[in-house]
Amino acid sequence: MMRLLLARLRCSSLGLALVWGGILVLGCPLIAQAQSDGAWVVTPARFEQSMSMTAAVTIEGAARGAGADQLVAFVRVDDTLEVRGVVTPQQAGGRPVFFLTIYGNATDEGRALVLKYYDASEAQTTRLSAGASFSADAVLGSPGEPLLLVAPGGGSQDPLDWVVDPAAFDQSMTVTGALRLDGQITSSTGASGGSSVRRRSVRGSFRRG
Repeated sequence: MMRLLLARLRCSSLGLALVWGGILVLGCPLIAQAQSDGAWVVTPARFEQSMSMTAAVTIEGAARGAGADQLVAFVRVDDTLEVRGVVTPQQAGGRPVFFLTIYGNATDEGRALVLKYYDASEAQTTRLSAGASFSADAVLGSPGEPLLLVAPGGGSQDPLDWVVDPAAFDQSMTVTGALRLDGQITSSTGASGGSSVRRRSVRGSFRRG
């Protein structure tokens, strides 16, 4: 009697295979695979709709757009960022401009776009302030007036330049109150015009709406 071997599943970067007795009997490609920074790929055939964005990128006050750099668009689906567009820069009007096509389906309508810039020389990825959402057939920016995308900055920002990117969040709440410092209710930085930061303890919890 022939000895039966248990079938086992093997999953690799090339797909999913069913191995029976050491013989490959069935293979099927994975629907999606993880993509690393600088190696993003979009398959337009997976999508029914698209929009276009013509943009210029500025980081730390300097225009960006070296030959191998990339502008990448994502849409958040089920807590996962899906790549929906990727492009390298071209020269237009004497400056680097990104002509980005962003793909999606009907279910993506109105979803916030997440944009990232990849610096190939530094192998560094920077998130950009977008303030845009997916809309089929929309046209944002033009070669003459590209949409300006900037990095929102980090903890090293001057307090007067703090920036929040609403597209990074799906909920919000509102706080109405007054600030009391040294026994005085204040809303200004003083006659000198300089900025100052003071830490104050605030108790509470986030509640949507």
